[in-house]
Amino acid sequence: MSDVSGWDEEDGSTGPPDDRTAELSLPALRAGMSAAVDRALQRRLEDLAADAVDEALTGEVLADLTEAARANAIEVVSPDEPAGLYYSSLPDFVGEMVAPLYARSFEGRERTWCPAWWKHPEAVVRLDAMWRAWEHLRKDPTVGMSSWLRDHGDHHMTVLMASDGPLKGCSPGKGHSDRDWRRLPLEQPPTNLFDLVE
Repeated sequence: MSDVSGWDEEDGSTGPPDDRTAELSLPALRAGMSAAVDRALQRRLEDLAADAVDEALTGEVLADLTEAARANAIEVVSPDEPAGLYYSSLPDFVGEMVAPLYARSFEGRERTWCPAWWKHPEAVVRLDAMWRAWEHLRKDPTVGMSSWLRDHGDHHMTVLMASDGPLKGCSPGKGHSDRDWRRLPLEQPPTNLFDLVE
């Protein structure tokens, strides 16, 4: 069987064809060359297109896509922000985050709040837990704030503002109430009940 170059594979010859064979296979040679050039051009165009897409995605287009994604999301933490705390203290967190976020009407008896929240040990512990969780979860741009609201903010604030919660007797209008809060009564557990097993 002769290939497009005129070389004969069937008779095993390895030399160039004679002039007469070359003349007879010139149209076949041209057709073969044309097909080879077309394939080479197609591959080169595909490579150039792939390179152009890669270059575009690593250049301005990628920057534009990233900026558009950021514009459509609440960015709680900046990439340039140091790894430290956003709020420098618990009072800052309560004053700048909690108070505006959990603004409520206190006209009825279903909820309360104490402007001197720091006088209530349970309020301090719960608000501090909310702050620490917020500082950690704010770094998750996907579900961090949703998780914080569901598992921390809403949970603790519901307990703190409950009419029979730790701030009972206080009110936003009248302020802190010096109620006689008593510790939970305790009895001493039996000896050795909680000793560690060795």
